Amino acid sequence: MALACQLFTKPDELNVRNSFSSSKKSTAIGVPNSIGPVPVLLPQFIIQVGHGEVQFQLEGPASIMLAAEGLPSLQYGKITVTTTGLSQAIPIETPFGRIYVPSDSEIGINAFGSTGAVHAFAGSAVVESPWLVSRDGNLKRLSIFAGESASLENISEEPTVVRKGSSNRSLFAQEISMETDFLSVGPAYVKEIKRAAPVAYWRFENEQQGITRNEMADRLHLRMEEAVRWVGPKGNLAVEFGITEQDKTPGGLLTCRTGWDQVLHDDSYTLEMWAKPSHLHLGSMLSFVSKGAGVFENRGHGILFELCGPVWPTPWHAPGRICFLHRSPSGSDYKKGTYCFSDAKYQLRRWQHFVAVKDKQQMQIFLDGQLVANAKDKTPVAEDLMLIIGLIHFRAETPKETRRFVGQMDEIAVYDRPLTEQEIRRHYQLLRPSKDSPEANEAASSDLSSLPVARSLIY
Repeated sequence: MALACQLFTKPDELNVRNSFSSSKKSTAIGVPNSIGPVPVLLPQFIIQVGHGEVQFQLEGPASIMLAAEGLPSLQYGKITVTTTGLSQAIPIETPFGRIYVPSDSEIGINAFGSTGAVHAFAGSAVVESPWLVSRDGNLKRLSIFAGESASLENISEEPTVVRKGSSNRSLFAQEISMETDFLSVGPAYVKEIKRAAPVAYWRFENEQQGITRNEMADRLHLRMEEAVRWVGPKGNLAVEFGITEQDKTPGGLLTCRTGWDQVLHDDSYTLEMWAKPSHLHLGSMLSFVSKGAGVFENRGHGILFELCGPVWPTPWHAPGRICFLHRSPSGSDYKKGTYCFSDAKYQLRRWQHFVAVKDKQQMQIFLDGQLVANAKDKTPVAEDLMLIIGLIHFRAETPKETRRFVGQMDEIAVYDRPLTEQEIRRHYQLLRPSKDSPEANEAASSDLSSLPVARSLIY
């Protein structure tokens, strides 16, 4: 059943107000002319169109513009659109097509890389996309009604996959702010990590001219290749990926190009970190890749530690889980190597302790001190690797393949040996102690527990 949509009439002006504010006062802005679009930099705002209103709620990193025709245009990210009192459906431009949203509807829209999705929580929506083409070559409209969803995968490629399903509000409605949870790292934790003797330990407290120094030795320092943001008070800084302060665009990349062959050359190692994901997404945290001749060259993976997004499960993807990949020799064939997926899902906007361990042939994932995955691979670490933090590749010409991590990281450590389960649990308990544990007493004695929280740029 197709849904009819009246054409949108360009208004003379749009009234925009921040809907977080208690004030009902709106700011009138003229409809952009042909010079260029106007960005809207509010996490939640309302556009008044005639006697009706369109409310936008942005989740995670998202960019929305008022385009030259006066139409809202989602550049990337995740938004919820709620319409009331409209005389005609409002079209919203997205990277995968135009979405018509009529009055009295609540629609979730997700646009990241080569995937796009529309969820109807109330009312309906119509998707017009150049990738929705019938056999006779005519453009097709895809109607989505309350309780339904539609996802487009492999956009701009052949074939584009369209999947219908049920709408899922939990993918969009995140009431928790990135500022809610603060990671207070005291001297007892730092001492314990150094006692465990990682080959590299980055605390993000000593960045100078784009270099974050290794706390353990005068080597394996991190270089900032794309801008990241430091958040938190001095002594408890963390690094934020996803939105740069300079231009409010997706960004964030740290690398360590040399020296890994001298420290990772056996069949055992550990990756340890604290991370706070902004939203459910496919994002690579730590990635060891083969070195290439060019900076923006596609590189084969030897080790990968990443978050899985919301798409359908495959042998290489588990929605909402954590993935640990070991591949030797390194390569880009996704069918090779050993994948290890966590049983538990990661949480959003909460600091969590992520650990990947390879102990000879045994691969394990620990989340918040608990073993959540097992797999077997007896191969050693691949040769000639470099470390990338924040995305899977850094190939500028194909941004959909970068799989950017969006959120915050801190206290990253790399070991040339497997940490024991007892060590991992102790590291977790030092920063997230359970009641009556010895670690709780150590945490209580820290003079850093009441430090203020710095504001994040990620809404």
